Amino acid sequence: MPLRRNPVLEALSELRDTLREAERQATGHTPVICEDDALHDMVRSRPLKPADFHGIQGLDAAFIEQYSHHFLAVLYAHRQSTVHEVTVSKSSQKILHNYKDRLSNLSRRNRNLHVGRLPQRLGVDLCVSHLLDSLPVLLFGKNRKTLRLTKVRPSQTSEEETFHRKLTTLYREINRDAREKGAYDLFIAYPFVEGKLQGEAFEVKAPLLYFPVMLERKGLDFVLHVDSEKDVLFNRDLLLTNNKISHLSEIGDSPNIEPFSLDAIHAQVLKFYRDHHIQITGTLSNKQPFEPFKDTVLQDFKKMRKGDLHLKAYVVLGKYPMHASKLQEDLTQIINKKKYNDLLETLLESPYQTHDYQYNTPFIHKVRQQFSEKSLTYINDLNHAQERVIDLVHKHEQLVIWGPPGTGKSQTITSLIADQISRGGNVLVVSEKKAAIDVIRSRLGHAARYTMFLDDAQDKQAFYAQISKLIDPLPPGRTVANDPARLDTTIETTLTALKAMHTQFYTPLITDVPASSLYHRYLSEKQLEKWPASLQPEPLHDLFYKTFKPLSFKTLKTLEETFDQPALLKQVLTYRAHQKQHPFLNRFRRHLTRSEKLRRTAFYKEAAQHRTEYDAAGSLKRRRLKKHFIKTHWNTLEMIFERLADQKAFLKALHETELLDYVRSSARYFDAVDAFLAQLDSTAKRYLELLESLPLCDLEDRHLVQSHIFDAVYTGYIERFEALNHEQVATLERYEDTMRQLHEDMREKQQLCRESLEMNLYRHALDFSNSRRIMDIKRRLESPRKWRVARFIDTYQLEMLANIKVWMLTPEVVSEVLPLNYAMFDLVIFDEASQMYVEKAIPTIYRANKVVIAGDTKQLRPSSLGQGRFDGQDALDEDDDPDVSLDAQSLLDLARYKYQETLLNYHYRSAYEELIAFSNHAFYEGKLIVSPNMDKPKKPPIEFHVVPEGRWENRANRAEAEKVVELVKLILRTRKENETIGIITFNVNQRDLVEDLLDEALFSGSAFSRKLQAEANRFEAGEDRSLFVKNIENVQGDERDIIIFSTAYARNRDGRFMRQFGWLNAEGGQNRLNVAISRAKRKIHLVTSMLPAEFHVEDLKSQGPKLLKTYMMYCHAVSNGDRQTTKDILQQLASAQTSVRNNHVTTLHEAVRARLQRDHLTVEENIGIGGHTIDLAVYDPEQKRYRIGILLDVEDETHRADVRELFYHRQKFLEARGWHVYRVFAPNWFKDANQEMRAIRKCLKETEPS
Repeated sequence: MPLRRNPVLEALSELRDTLREAERQATGHTPVICEDDALHDMVRSRPLKPADFHGIQGLDAAFIEQYSHHFLAVLYAHRQSTVHEVTVSKSSQKILHNYKDRLSNLSRRNRNLHVGRLPQRLGVDLCVSHLLDSLPVLLFGKNRKTLRLTKVRPSQTSEEETFHRKLTTLYREINRDAREKGAYDLFIAYPFVEGKLQGEAFEVKAPLLYFPVMLERKGLDFVLHVDSEKDVLFNRDLLLTNNKISHLSEIGDSPNIEPFSLDAIHAQVLKFYRDHHIQITGTLSNKQPFEPFKDTVLQDFKKMRKGDLHLKAYVVLGKYPMHASKLQEDLTQIINKKKYNDLLETLLESPYQTHDYQYNTPFIHKVRQQFSEKSLTYINDLNHAQERVIDLVHKHEQLVIWGPPGTGKSQTITSLIADQISRGGNVLVVSEKKAAIDVIRSRLGHAARYTMFLDDAQDKQAFYAQISKLIDPLPPGRTVANDPARLDTTIETTLTALKAMHTQFYTPLITDVPASSLYHRYLSEKQLEKWPASLQPEPLHDLFYKTFKPLSFKTLKTLEETFDQPALLKQVLTYRAHQKQHPFLNRFRRHLTRSEKLRRTAFYKEAAQHRTEYDAAGSLKRRRLKKHFIKTHWNTLEMIFERLADQKAFLKALHETELLDYVRSSARYFDAVDAFLAQLDSTAKRYLELLESLPLCDLEDRHLVQSHIFDAVYTGYIERFEALNHEQVATLERYEDTMRQLHEDMREKQQLCRESLEMNLYRHALDFSNSRRIMDIKRRLESPRKWRVARFIDTYQLEMLANIKVWMLTPEVVSEVLPLNYAMFDLVIFDEASQMYVEKAIPTIYRANKVVIAGDTKQLRPSSLGQGRFDGQDALDEDDDPDVSLDAQSLLDLARYKYQETLLNYHYRSAYEELIAFSNHAFYEGKLIVSPNMDKPKKPPIEFHVVPEGRWENRANRAEAEKVVELVKLILRTRKENETIGIITFNVNQRDLVEDLLDEALFSGSAFSRKLQAEANRFEAGEDRSLFVKNIENVQGDERDIIIFSTAYARNRDGRFMRQFGWLNAEGGQNRLNVAISRAKRKIHLVTSMLPAEFHVEDLKSQGPKLLKTYMMYCHAVSNGDRQTTKDILQQLASAQTSVRNNHVTTLHEAVRARLQRDHLTVEENIGIGGHTIDLAVYDPEQKRYRIGILLDVEDETHRADVRELFYHRQKFLEARGWHVYRVFAPNWFKDANQEMRAIRKCLKETEPS
C-alpha cells in the first residue's frame, strides 16, 4: 500500500531546499537550516508565530531570526488552503458591527460602566465603620489574606442586620453563578471614576480596579479572602467604551503593580488611564481612603461637562463579569480583516428573518440514513439518533443537534469527541453552563484528565493544576484486544444478516406483501394429515401458480374476499354443475309475473307427483303418464322455456335425473347466482374452474374446503420461500442468540473505543512531557508568582495546542486565552446553544473547521438580564413583565435555519413516564420515545400538595416555603437511595424565602441541619449534585432525582388572585415552564396554594400561565391516580394520532395473549403512552412490577427502518430502562407456538424474585 502524500511536508521540504540553494549560490556554503525531524514537528504542531519555533527540537535562535518567517508563510498558506475563506459582504459587515455593539453594551446597564445604585444581589458597600481600619490592610498589606466581614451576635443593630442580609444575598448570587457558569466574578471594586467621558458625554460611574476575592461563610458569619491566584484587573470595558466614542483603537497591556498602595494608584493606575485618554482628577487620602457609596441618578450628571472625570473612593464588594471586552476585540479583528470562513458566511447571511419560535418549530424527524459500523466511534451507550449525529458530522461541515430534555446530548458529544480524536483531530467544546461541561467531563471518564477545562480565564489555580496532571502521566491499561477492524467486521456481518432477514421477511419488495404477514395461514403437519395428496400445500401452490401466473397475494386476497360466503359459493358451484349437465338451464326463464310464478310452483308440485307415479309404473303405463303430463302442462312448459328443444330436454331430464329436486328447491336463487356470476372477472371465473377441476370425489362439500385451499396455497408459498431463503430463516430462528452476541460485540467495541481515546490522549500528554521546553514549563508551574493563563498559553501555545486535543471553554475564555486563527480546531461543539447569544459564538466559529450546535428550541433562550448586553434599555427586575426584546435571538435559533439539522428523540432521564409525558405532549408532539414504566411505585411519581393557608405577600408565599422545607426534611429522613434534590420556584422572591428558611434550618444544630449541610455541598464523579434552590429562569441544564416546585401563586390578604407571572408571562414563557418540568429523574412534588380550578388565567394572552394551569391539572390527576383524566389531558395537548397509539389488535397479538392467559398469567396490553409502547406484558401483582415485556413482530410501517434501530436499539433502550424483553416473530410463533412459549417461560423464570 503506497504511503499517503503529505503536501505540507513536501512544501516545507521544498522551501528548505530552495533556501539552501539560494544561500549556496550567495555564499558558496550550503547550510543545514533544519533536519527532517524538525519539518515533521512543524507539520504536527503547526506553529503560528516565530516564538513557537522555540518549542521544536533542533531549531535555534539563528533559525528563528533568519528563516522562521519563510516557514510560517508556507504553513499559513496551507492553513488558508484548507479553509473556505469568504470576503465579508457589506450587509454582513453591518451585521457584525451590530453584534459588536451588543457586546460593547454602551449603556448604564453595564455594571462596569455605570453603577447608579447597588442592587442587593450584585453589590455591597464595604465602607462601613467596623471595616475601615482592616480594609486597607486587606487591599494594600503585604500579608493580606482574610477579612472577617461580620460577627453575628444576639444584639445586632439594624445596620448590622442589613449589612449581613446584603452579604447573604450576594453570597448566594455569586455561588449560584459559580455553580452554573463556573466563573467566580467577585471583586472589590476600588476606586471609582465618576463623570462624563470626553467623546460623547457618556455618563460613567465605574470601577478603576478590581481586586479578586472569595467570600466564605463560616456559620452565620462571612469572611473575605484575597484570591492570590488571580491578578488585579483594570476596567477594560471603560477603555473600550472611551475608544469607541473617541474613535481610538489600541489598548495596551495593563501594568503589573506590586505591591498595591494609594501611591501606586496615583502613580501607575491613573497614569495608565491617562495614557488611554481618560483624564481623572482627584486624589485618595491616606487618612480616609474610602467613602460611602452614593446612589446617583441621571439628573446628577447633567451639570457635568464632557471630560469631567473625578476620582471617588467608593469601595464595593460586587459581582463584575469581565469577559465581553475580549469577545469584542475578536469581533473587531474580524471586521477589520473583512474576511471570515464559510461557516460564518452561512450563519450570518440574512439572519434577521422572522421566525416565531413558539409555533414555527415543528418536531422534525429527518429521514433515516444507513451507515456502516466502521464509521462509528462510541465510548458510551448510544441510540440510533445519536449514531446518526456521528455519521452526519462526517458528511457536513455544520450541524445542529436538536436535543430535547434527557435525550443524551452529553453522551453524543463525548462520542463526537472520541470520534474526532480517533481521526487525528482536536476538539473544542463551548458552553456557558458549567453543569453541562461537568456532565461531559464525567462521561469522558478517565480520559478527562487529559483535557483542558477552563470557565474563568483568571482562575490560574485550576489551569495550572490541569497542566500539572499532563506532565509524566501514568499509562492507561488495555482490557480488550486493540483490533477494531475485527469488531467492525463482526458487527457489520451480524447486522447484514439481520438486514437480509428483515428484507426477506418484512419488506414488500419481493412480493406485494411481506412474507411475514402470511404465516398466520401456515398449516402444521398435524393439520395436513386429514387431507389427500391433491390438497397438500405443494401441489395446490403449483396449481395456483400455473392458473394465475403471475400469482400475486393481492389476487389471492381478492379471491378469498370474493368467495367469502360458503352458502353462496355452494349455490354457485351446484348451479354451474347442473348448467354443464343441462345447458338448457341457461335459458330458464327467470322473470315471471306473480301469477306465472304460482303456475310454476303448481307445476313443480304436480311434476313431483308425476315423477313418483312414473317411477312406480311399468313401461306401457309410463308412456301414457308422460303423454298426459305433457298435454296437461304444455302451456306451463312454454312459459318456462321458449325453445321447443329446451322444453323436450327439460322433460327428459325430469324423468331421468334429479334435476326436478334442484330446480324446485333452488330456482329462487337463480337470479342472485346469475348476478354474482355476471360481475366476476376472468380471474374469479378461472378460480371457479380450478375449484371444479380439483379431484374432490370423496369431498362432496367443495365450498367447505375453500379455507383449507387458500391456507395450503400460502403454506406452499412459505415452504418454497423458506427453501430459497434458508439462511434468513436460520437468522430468524436464532434471533435471540444473534442479538445476545451483537450486544456483547458492541459492548466490547465501546470499551475498545474508550480505551483507545484514553490511549491517544495519553500519547499526546507524553509528547507534552517530552517537549523541548518542558523544563521551562515546569519552572513556571513551580513559581510562586504564576503567569496569567493567557500569557502562559501564548508563550507555550505550540506545546499546548499540539498536545491538548480536547478543550472545554466558555466563549469568553476562548477569546481571552486563544489566538484568533482559522481552523484551530477540527471540530467545535456548542452545548446549551439555546441560551447563547450569536455574537458570543462568532469568534469561536471563526476558529473552527467544523461546527456542531446542540440545544433545544423548546427551552430557554438567552436573557440579557445580568449579562451586560446592549439593547438601549435600563435593567428590569427579572420578576417584572419584560419587553420581548430582552429575549433576543440565540445561536440555536439562528443556526437551525441555516445548518443541517438532526434530532435526538430517545428520552432517558425520567424513571417514570409520567414525569416527562406532559412535556413530551405539550412541546414535542408526543414524539419523544419514552420507555413505559417497568414497575408501579407505591406512591405516584407526581404528588400534589395544597397549602390552603398560603398567601401572596411581597411576591412570595411563606406557607408554601415552609411546606417545601418540611418536604426536604421528610426526604432526607426517609429516602432509600440517597436521591438528589432540587427546588424550583416561579420567581426570585420565593426562591430567596426558601433559601432563608433552609439557612435557618442549616444553622439550627439539629440532625436535619447536618444532613442539609452534607446535601448542600454534594459532588459525585466530578458533577455537582448538591441541593439547589432556583427559579425557572436559571434551572436549564440541571437535573435531580426529586424536584420540588413551589408556585407561590395565591390570593393576597384581600382575597384577590394577583396574577403577577413575571417571566412566565413573557413571550416564550411556556419554554421556561418546559425547562422546569423536565428536570426530575424520579419524583416531582408540586406545592401550591390553589387548586387548578381556582387558577383563573383563561383570559390572558400569554401561553405560559395557561400551560401552567394545565400542568397543575395534570399533576393533580397523576397524584390522585386518575389515569383517564391524565390521558385526556395529554390527548388535548397533542392529537390522539400522535400522542396515544391506537390499540391495533393483530392476529398474532390475540394468539399470544390468549396463550399466555391460558397459562394463568396476568397479561396487560399496549403498555405506555410514548413512542415505545410494549405490546404485551406479564404483570406480577404481588411485586407490583412487570416481569417481562413482549414485542410482537415488526410493525408494517417500519419496513424501511435501519435494522440497528429496529432490532438492536429499540430493545436495548427498553432493557436500559429495566425491562426484560422478548420479541415474538409471527413466522416463529405460527410455525411452532409451543417452542416460543418455552422461550417465554424461560425468560419468566429468569425474572423470578430471588
